[in-house]
Amino acid sequence: MFKTVRCALFAGFDCKYSNTVLSKHTHLSKDCANKIRSCVIYGILRNMSGTVTVDVAQGSLRGKETTAKSGLKYYSFKGIPYAKPPLGQLRFKAPQPPEPWIGVRDAFKEGHICAQKDPVLQVFRGDEDCLYLNVYTPMVRNTATQTVDTKNPNTEGPLKPVMVWFHGGGFVGGSGNSEIYGPDYLVAEDVVLVTLNYRLGPFGFLCLENEEVPGNAGLKDQVMALKWIQRNIRQFGGDPDNVTLFGESAGGCSVQYHMLSPMSKGLFHRAISQSGTAFHWWGFMNAGRDRAFRLGQALGCNTNSPDELLEFLQNAQTKDIVEAIPKVPSKAEKRQMVVFLFVPTVDKFAAADEVFLPAHPYDLISTGKFQHVPYIMGANSVEGLIHLHELTEARMKKIDSDLQSVIPIDAPVTLDTDHSLNTAKKLREFYLGSQAISEDSKAQYANLISESWFTYETYKSVKIMSALSTAPVYFYKFSFDGHLGLFKRLLGLQDFKGVCHADEIGYLFHIGMLDLDLDPSSPEFKTLTRMVKLWTNFAKTGNPTPEITPLLDVTWHPVEKNKSNYLNIDTTLAMHENYEQERMALWDSVYSSTDETKSKL
Repeated sequence: MFKTVRCALFAGFDCKYSNTVLSKHTHLSKDCANKIRSCVIYGILRNMSGTVTVDVAQGSLRGKETTAKSGLKYYSFKGIPYAKPPLGQLRFKAPQPPEPWIGVRDAFKEGHICAQKDPVLQVFRGDEDCLYLNVYTPMVRNTATQTVDTKNPNTEGPLKPVMVWFHGGGFVGGSGNSEIYGPDYLVAEDVVLVTLNYRLGPFGFLCLENEEVPGNAGLKDQVMALKWIQRNIRQFGGDPDNVTLFGESAGGCSVQYHMLSPMSKGLFHRAISQSGTAFHWWGFMNAGRDRAFRLGQALGCNTNSPDELLEFLQNAQTKDIVEAIPKVPSKAEKRQMVVFLFVPTVDKFAAADEVFLPAHPYDLISTGKFQHVPYIMGANSVEGLIHLHELTEARMKKIDSDLQSVIPIDAPVTLDTDHSLNTAKKLREFYLGSQAISEDSKAQYANLISESWFTYETYKSVKIMSALSTAPVYFYKFSFDGHLGLFKRLLGLQDFKGVCHADEIGYLFHIGMLDLDLDPSSPEFKTLTRMVKLWTNFAKTGNPTPEITPLLDVTWHPVEKNKSNYLNIDTTLAMHENYEQERMALWDSVYSSTDETKSKL
């Protein structure tokens, strides 16, 4: 019996041999063979139409033409390696330059996401071979160094502003992939968008406080990506002298870390931090070495030797490392809700040219040692809603009986002292009044968590940087609570007022997993259009409102000393002063109060 194979290659083509079934011993006439050959050639040519090839430092890349939600065309290049895979002896180490390839590499598919535990399904996902980026652009330069512009195919346009996105996820999860960060809206505004992955958890932020593993490998991944962009983005129509970094949550922290880092100097020209800065306590660690040894112990390695620990961890299974992370936090860390264990740190033990963060973020910012570039910072109206899905009845009772646990770990407050008890009492009176934490007071608890986790640190960063920076600093509050708020709806929190952490993302990116078609007359569409215009105006000019228009009918003024003026983004745009004045004054008192016990530690 002969095995037969259907010629699926012909499927969908206008060829009478499309359904031909051939046995492996079929003999064809010359005429028949030529006709089939014609079909094959036609199929290949048709399959290749809509693709474009560019040359980068490592070799040639083949991308494809794609249609945005608006109907505009753009070019997509996915899964581009920007560093050597950090495997084996490169685990935990600073990234190495990418390797070249032979021939044309297809850039149609996103690369692996970095190793992590899925926050929803609670299963292991990803791979350590994950250092890939994606480029979306309205214009490319092909291998003949000619420009191909999707809007004006026969003309050579000027280089476009470049926007580089760092995803959020607490430095333990997420990716730059288009299931959430679709480029449709931003690229339609004539910018080049780059999204990327960077190493997460221990793989990106293990710190042994020595030259071998000084920490911050994940941030150094981002630096490597920025260097790749400087070398190659012209080929995609992007301007290497006009690069804007933007990111949300841990991505927002990342952006500000680059403003503090000597390694990132000259690699970008504007910056946007959404709901995250280097001041955020959950995005910085002092106890890196201790946590590294606790990770080893969780995996069965009991040693006091950094060399032995490194050898053990470099040989451990990827999945085992990820699944051991929940066993790492100390009792005190669990009590104070320190859930992100492997995050950025001062890496002063690195070789001189590999120091990413030379001092504590507060020390650098408060002395003006940051890149003075135009900067946008802001937060959503009720960031703390993101934590409500964790509140079981038992959890609420536990927090209510120990409200000291919500005091941020970086505050000058030692737990179980008169000072900490008084601080907890002050927070309870302000946010909860006489109520216990329960179903009836969840909204009030969300406000407390909003300030302790997100908005106060943003406000503090704005206040200090705007006073010292020679470039404008813009401050916003995102208050529009619409249907594109993905996370609030995924977590079943629609009954609560306010904008949840990360829910502004749907007003900048096309969320591929939803693929919604918006009514152009809807407030969601108008808000999305406004946000995209504000952000891309800023990327183009350094000013989010360079002129008054029907869409942007308010001038967004930079922060002025002692005013904390900000743009409220809701169904309308409006400038306000003195951001959440009463709440910020409360948290100023928490952080400025003297705790003699902690100051002596």
